[in-house]
Amino acid sequence: MNPSKFVRRSYTMALLLTGMIFFLPVYAQADKYPEKPITFVVPYPAGGVADQFARSMATELGKRLGQTVVVSNRAGANGNIGSAYAAKQPADGYTLLLGSTSTLAVNPHLYKDMGYDPIKDLQPVTLTHQMPNVLIVGSGTPYKSVEDVIEAAKREPGRIPFGSAGNGNSMHLAGELFQKQSGTKLMHVL
Repeated sequence: MNPSKFVRRSYTMALLLTGMIFFLPVYAQADKYPEKPITFVVPYPAGGVADQFARSMATELGKRLGQTVVVSNRAGANGNIGSAYAAKQPADGYTLLLGSTSTLAVNPHLYKDMGYDPIKDLQPVTLTHQMPNVLIVGSGTPYKSVEDVIEAAKREPGRIPFGSAGNGNSMHLAGELFQKQSGTKLMHVL
């Protein structure tokens, strides 16, 4: 499946699931919910993939609920700042968190005190999307295959960069796993 088709399908599925999730509380509470704007906390910087996804979802969710959904970027500490903020809000359905592999599964193993416990302090609602990690190189590079990248990385250890959104996130861990499995040394760039 080509990447753009995958992204469109993932986006469509996420919107459908999100709509289904909010149908039941709205139906059960009749016209009581939502009576005020909903805050959608994104624990990452504005402009990134998570932010773009959340803004698209917030727009659609706002249309379906007839209420404003405000995206609140609270970046820092690999998602811990925004996640801790969301965990401390009242459990009334007016604060949503865009959780991730980092904030829910990896960070508890990297940080002594994140300011929240993902199991005790947060309640999962739905899976909104899946984002595969992919290896991409610029079209102007000499690399045409994974083997080309591995060969170059072995020739010049630590000189080929790979980027991620931060230490301990899934992109960073995928890069570390790639290095381990390929026997290479890359340069991690944030």
